[in-house]
Amino acid sequence: MRLVWLVLAIVVTTLAAVLIASVLVNPALPSLSIRPVSSLPHSADLKPKPLPVAANPIQQKAKKAQAELQRALAATTRVVPAKRRSQTPVAPPPPKLPAPIVSNTRPLSVGFYVNWDESSLASLERNTEAVATVNSRLFAATRPDASASDLYKIATEAYAELGFADEIDKHHQGGACGYRTRDWNAHSSSSETAKHHQAFAWNPSITGTKIEETGIVTESGFEVITATPGFPQISVVVDGREYISPGILSL
Repeated sequence: MRLVWLVLAIVVTTLAAVLIASVLVNPALPSLSIRPVSSLPHSADLKPKPLPVAANPIQQKAKKAQAELQRALAATTRVVPAKRRSQTPVAPPPPKLPAPIVSNTRPLSVGFYVNWDESSLASLERNTEAVATVNSRLFAATRPDASASDLYKIATEAYAELGFADEIDKHHQGGACGYRTRDWNAHSSSSETAKHHQAFAWNPSITGTKIEETGIVTESGFEVITATPGFPQISVVVDGREYISPGILSL
């Protein structure tokens, strides 16, 4: 009995060795052409996928704008790139212009307005006359040793009296001048004072109109040195003395 089991074991071992050797040397087992079943899950299907999120209105608008831009770019004809600076021809210089005419007299600065109707002209004239009154009050008060704060106070009271109290805050009122357009501007906290033979340029204004004249402080009063002969004038009397301010020249 033991001999039978020994022989059986040798036969089984031999067959297994032959089978393994045949597979390693030249597989003898036929290949089975089995089609994959599509319904079975794949490895990629086993991974969790994020749930689709609906686009918000901003994203939808951006996506729509991007699509419109792509369509516009597709329909746009090709633009030739700009040439380099070295390839750009140099334009010839302009013809020589005649020299400007130089006047022998002092320059004249004139402001002008376009009048569309009679009511606007009447308003401009009325406001300019009010500015001339403020200007004349400043002329009358600009004397040697007059403080800048007192001069500013006089202008403030004049604006308020004429019904334009807020206009003094919309533009500086001017002050002493010399080598600069203004050596100092008068305001409520000014500590400067007017000096004998000092030049002053006051420029009171109401929205839409302004008067500016330059004069010299003298013992007898303020002497204007920028008056233009033949130009319209506005006369204002302060403390019995007449002061002239430029008016409106209608063309």
